[in-house]
Amino acid sequence: RPADAFEKPFRSSIDGVVSSLVGGSAEFSEDRGFARGPWTEVRFDNVGISVEDAQALAMGNSFFVDENGNETRLEHTFGYVRDFESKLVRINIHFSSVPFSNTTNRTQDKNIAPEDVERAVKNWGDSMVSIGKRYTRHWDYQGRANRLLETAFVFQPRYDLDGRLLPRRTSEP
Repeated sequence: RPADAFEKPFRSSIDGVVSSLVGGSAEFSEDRGFARGPWTEVRFDNVGISVEDAQALAMGNSFFVDENGNETRLEHTFGYVRDFESKLVRINIHFSSVPFSNTTNRTQDKNIAPEDVERAVKNWGDSMVSIGKRYTRHWDYQGRANRLLETAFVFQPRYDLDGRLLPRRTSEP
């Protein structure tokens, strides 16, 4: 969900998510494309990572630095699951939220380790920087955004009876 979108704030399609990252969609005309930045670096300060069974949540601050050295702080919440097919940890929730409180958080480490979540968050941030650089250089930034979606996000997840994430159908992204 783009933080500054009001006309169509929720994205339930890949085209909607790509538009929030890179803009330029007639359907989502208010999108400017956050990943276009242009960002030169990103760092994360997670205040909490919660792992419960087959899912994990990370909450904290993201700090994006633009080409003039200005820093933009975002509060983030990411949800993660392990992809059944590739075994990678992928994003299945991404939104802004109120600051995280660890006072009532019960954490059970089963199959997603905090280090997995840190790698996945870094991949997302590095991808934002890469998309912005590609946009600035007039390279294929939309293709890079699509690659991020293919490798980091889960769309329409399906689970087996044991709660494992099933592989994507060939018609899915």
